[in-house]
Amino acid sequence: MLAALVGDRNPTRTLVHDQLRAGAPLDAFDAAWTDALRTGIVKGTAAATVTAQPAWHGDDAYAALLAPATEIEVALAPSPSLHDGRFAPNAWLQELPHPITKQTWSNAALMSEATARTLGVGDEHLVRVATRSGEITLPALIVTGAADGSITIELGYGQKAPAIADGIGTDAYPLGDYLGAG
Repeated sequence: MLAALVGDRNPTRTLVHDQLRAGAPLDAFDAAWTDALRTGIVKGTAAATVTAQPAWHGDDAYAALLAPATEIEVALAPSPSLHDGRFAPNAWLQELPHPITKQTWSNAALMSEATARTLGVGDEHLVRVATRSGEITLPALIVTGAADGSITIELGYGQKAPAIADGIGTDAYPLGDYLGAG
């Protein structure tokens, strides 16, 4: 492509052949060239072998990975159907079941069974979620496969939207000042 940009109109095969040949005797090079085309490997061009040694910091690092979380992570994610709320006025998208929870017309505090057990909550219990930026109250929903020690709340609900979606669900924007909330 670069050759074409500078005006060289030779066939690509010729350009590669001439570049690789670079002064080698024609007979010797033609045999190597044919072998490279047949095998897909140019002999003598392999990168040097590198031996890596993983660093292990002992059993303390492993124990830290297995230690129970002392705090709950709050993950804010765009809704699969409403995104960040811009599609909230679309009733069809409100009616579209969530791909994992099958929930419609609202959001929830999605958590694993272990996290719910730690917090002492069950499905549809109202939970107060607080961060440094703000707090909200919304229903809990236990989701198989959710990460332990984490609560996921989808954005896009609870918006001041026209007509059909006004106040539907819980606005999670107050939980994160980096998202535009005060």
